[in-house]
Amino acid sequence: MVAMLGKWLTTEAPRHIKKVEIIFPVVGHSFIPPDRVFAQIEKELKKREIISSPGQYQEIITQYCKLTALDTIAVRDWKSAYAPIIKSTTSWHVQFQKCKRFFLTRSKTNNLLLQGEPSYKIDINVKKPITKKNKSITMLNPVVIPANQVIPKKAKITDVSNLLTKHYGEQWRENENLAFYKTVKDRKSYEQGDIEEDTAEIPCDLCEDGFVNLIV
Repeated sequence: MVAMLGKWLTTEAPRHIKKVEIIFPVVGHSFIPPDRVFAQIEKELKKREIISSPGQYQEIITQYCKLTALDTIAVRDWKSAYAPIIKSTTSWHVQFQKCKRFFLTRSKTNNLLLQGEPSYKIDINVKKPITKKNKSITMLNPVVIPANQVIPKKAKITDVSNLLTKHYGEQWRENENLAFYKTVKDRKSYEQGDIEEDTAEIPCDLCEDGFVNLIV
């Protein structure tokens, strides 16, 4: 998220936007409009005993909010792109895990400066670059992963295949409603191998409750 917002701020954001603030509220204590949408979608999902295709998720979501067609959204490989540009979080000038707020600003050379704050009300106000030596956030150019080449790891495909066999029988591939799973199973990775997952995952409650402010 820091890489994506930093790239946007330094290369695409209107010049009157001076700063981006990322906030992680206290878990369970946020009352923002998206919370109501999440709750309505979750309530509807609980009513469905079986959901066999991504289209059914999209159908449910569009009942409660406007949704861009999923097949029109470009998927970019940000993980591979930021690794050579941005330092590991353990090398940052702030303790990443303890920060409740991050501020992103431009430097005089149009590089990215990061300020991390462990408190909601008190600012230490130390801004430093998080890019590697002789690197700039503007060098970050993630490639687009073709939609038909984004696949999960082999172990996950095997698990899903076993579940489909258990639920629908050995002939599940002949079921037209399950065409999505057959297509995914037959794909090859854009790297001709498995796409590795991040080892450090952000808890879902932070994903839902975290939000971003643009400061002008």
